[in-house]
Amino acid sequence: MISATNENLEDMVREGRFREDLYYRIHVVPIFVPALRERVDDIPVLAEYFVSIYCAANGFPLKRLADDAMLALKRYPWPGNVRELENAIQRLVIMTDEETITMKDLPPEIMQAAGRDSRAAIACRPRGSIWTRKSKRLSGAGAGGAGAGQASEVGRGAAAERGPEPAELPLPQVQSIVAR
Repeated sequence: MISATNENLEDMVREGRFREDLYYRIHVVPIFVPALRERVDDIPVLAEYFVSIYCAANGFPLKRLADDAMLALKRYPWPGNVRELENAIQRLVIMTDEETITMKDLPPEIMQAAGRDSRAAIACRPRGSIWTRKSKRLSGAGAGGAGAGQASEVGRGAAAERGPEPAELPLPQVQSIVAR
C-alpha cells in the first residue's frame, strides 16, 4: 500500500487527530518528496516529458520550450506541485500553434512570477492572438473538411462559457476572468 499526505502525521498522532495504530501500520518505509518549488532542477525534465506526452496524445509534432519560457517555469512557485505543472504544459501544448512555446504563450500567473507584467500582456492581447485563433478554429470558422460540424458545437459552447474577449474589457474585469 502506498499512501501520501501533506500533513505531519507524527504531530497529528500526538494531538490525537490520527490513530496511532494506523500510523504505525502505514509507516513502514517512509519516502519524503519535497515540493516542486524545492526541486527547481526537476522542472525542465518534467516539463519536457509532459510536452512529449501531450504532443503525442494530441497528434501534434513535438514542440519545444524556449529558454525564456523554461526560465519562467523555473521561477514560478508551483503551489499545485507537479499536477499544476502538468496541467499548465498540457494547456500550452494544446493552445500554442507554433513549434516553440515561448514566454508570450505562458499563463499570466507564470509570466508574473518571471517578472513580467501579466496584466499588460492580457489587456493588450490583440484580436489575432492565440486565444482568438484557437476559438475560431474550434468553432469551424474557416475550417473545412470532416468533423467541422462537431468542432462547431464544441467551439460555440466554449466561447459562450469563456465570456467576452479580454481585449474588450477594462483591466479589473480581465483579472477576474483569468482567476476563474
